[in-house]
Amino acid sequence: MPAWTTPDPVALHARAQPERLACVDLASGRRWTYAAFDDAIQRAVAVLENSGIKQGQRIATLAR
Repeated sequence: MPAWTTPDPVALHARAQPERLACVDLASGRRWTYAAFDDAIQRAVAVLENSGIKQGQRIATLAR
């Protein structure tokens, strides 16, 4: 099976429209632009990579 990658819509929007609103936390009212949201995602990826998680491995998330 050939390896392929799906597009990253947040990164695409961050390049095209960095200051546009991407996400709102309704509980706190916190707002993220696409640039800020993409930055937060990339920081989370770095934490996972630094913890030894490799591309293709599965992880679980728990949100409250």
